[in-house]
Amino acid sequence: MPGWRPRPRIPVDDSFAGLLQALESEKEEIRPTKLELEACSPLGVTDFVLRVHPAYVRQLRDDHEGWTAAGEKSAGGYPWAGDVINVDTDAGLLVVRKTGGGLQPVAGRPIFLYEPDYQALVRRWVMERLKSPLPEPYHQLTRNAWESLASPAEILTWAARDTALRPAQRTAVAAAGGSVALIWGPPGTGKTFTLGAAAAALSLSGRKVLVLAPTNSAADQATLAIDDARNRLLAPLETGELLRPGRPTHPDLESRAHLLAWTSALREASRGIRSLRETVAELQKEVLRTFGPDREGVNHRLGSLKDQLRQSEEMRGRKLWQLAREARMIVTTLTAGLHHPEVLKVLQMGSMALFLDEASMVSRYALVPFLSTSPEHLALFGDFRQLGPIRRNDNPNDANSLHWVGDSCFDLVGARTESDLSRLEKRGSLVMLTDQNRCHDGLCQPLSRAFYRGKLTTLGSPPLPPLISGWPAGAHLLVDPWQNDLPATAPHTVSQAVDRASHRCERSAWICLRVVSQVLERRPETSVLVLSPFRLQADLMRKLVRAHLSHFPQVRAGTVHISQGQEADLVVFDPVEPRHAWFMGKFGQREIERLLCVAFSRARIQMVVVGKQAEIRSSPLLGLLCQAAQPMAL
Repeated sequence: MPGWRPRPRIPVDDSFAGLLQALESEKEEIRPTKLELEACSPLGVTDFVLRVHPAYVRQLRDDHEGWTAAGEKSAGGYPWAGDVINVDTDAGLLVVRKTGGGLQPVAGRPIFLYEPDYQALVRRWVMERLKSPLPEPYHQLTRNAWESLASPAEILTWAARDTALRPAQRTAVAAAGGSVALIWGPPGTGKTFTLGAAAAALSLSGRKVLVLAPTNSAADQATLAIDDARNRLLAPLETGELLRPGRPTHPDLESRAHLLAWTSALREASRGIRSLRETVAELQKEVLRTFGPDREGVNHRLGSLKDQLRQSEEMRGRKLWQLAREARMIVTTLTAGLHHPEVLKVLQMGSMALFLDEASMVSRYALVPFLSTSPEHLALFGDFRQLGPIRRNDNPNDANSLHWVGDSCFDLVGARTESDLSRLEKRGSLVMLTDQNRCHDGLCQPLSRAFYRGKLTTLGSPPLPPLISGWPAGAHLLVDPWQNDLPATAPHTVSQAVDRASHRCERSAWICLRVVSQVLERRPETSVLVLSPFRLQADLMRKLVRAHLSHFPQVRAGTVHISQGQEADLVVFDPVEPRHAWFMGKFGQREIERLLCVAFSRARIQMVVVGKQAEIRSSPLLGLLCQAAQPMAL
């Protein structure tokens, strides 16, 4: 290509300086989404409904909720800025709560959407560490994975008392009491259940336990699992023994008030701080409008309120630190753990265990701040055959970025190749959970052969297909979009109802809708995931589901990424083009393997793949997974 120059190779720098360099390169790759505003309607004092110009509607996504919206930046900063609190992709609407700037959004002007900077806290932490010549002890800690260390006897005793554990789960709980443990939990094997049992055993053995997760949902599930495990061991948690900093959202937590001590304390301690901050902000504006002797009085009031605000914040910090110091367990997200210094202080206290849930999705850089104080026990829970970390820097020559951001926490301790896994298993550092009870054997065996070395087996008696009468009894079904009619709801010209896409994409999306509609007509309670690895196709299917199946809340459509951690009775998978170079293994082999592993491990009863039989069978990995799939006519 004319003018193209190869980018220079950037080697790995396995130090804090290299970590900062990798995070800075990631920050440079964050680009805002540019839209054009067609209309703006104010709602109340701070909220606005923004209508996006039709030419830009296709750029809107559901996951833009939580981003920051702002006007075009100038030398004086942003004219206005606000938080996106709702997105309506069908109508091209954004609801924005204004947080800054003196102006209002103006129709006909561009607006920009900025995603949250999740790495800001880590960058700040690294810059602080670079100011002092402290050692980097996480290197030695992660090397301990290659040493076979026995668990303390008291942990083994508590693990033996939990009769609900399967043999592999009991082995994993015992391994978590060693220096470094990797708990490999394929779908349906009870990974979170095992984490809860291990945390309960360690807490009853006198250790403090910090459990980190990448999302609030995962942190909530871990909290509930720990509470259940302590109840099974006849040692129920008391109020304040487990803290859940962050934003707990799981409805089951509301009935377990003893798990919400942190939230209650934070709410009580913050009662007057918000009003103080608002008053300070108003006085700062008043200073600019006041002159003469009156300005001195306003400044005096402002100084007094700022001092009062500092004292209130310090008092709240002391109260939270006291709670964290007295607690036996803390369960939170990585972001909240960095945001609250009280959580980091806990790591410096005596015998400490650090657990990380969904470790395969977490880049190694995110865990480094928590390893800097060398916890006595480190346990990583996850499945490195499924979705890995997200990396924005696409420079293949930047080995430093690949090392810090592209590698997961399993890579951090050396679990890379099959030979690595075998050696770690022999040393007792890696334990694979092998018994799953999510799906029947027809769904499990192709997964086991393709991704889990043939070791994943079915336990119990999961429900067997067919999902509805009239369907074949096979686990995997193939539906050819060209040999089946579109649903009656499809308009004569399909693209009148959805955004313009290729005819092939539109037809397969409507066939997916017909498959789901056929099931729901006979079994309205059926849970369904409609998935595609391509974002545009996923958006197309999401629009159809909203338009025609909105009264079935248990039906979700989107990319494969939305289904990580989910499961459903039926999964409908649309590869759109099974002979795409990606599916054929010509590039991105590791990525497509992970996506297909997630997609094909969500179903409990049956899975429908939409596409021509010959094309799917000729695709190497798709063909392996659909080897026993049965063709079906709708």
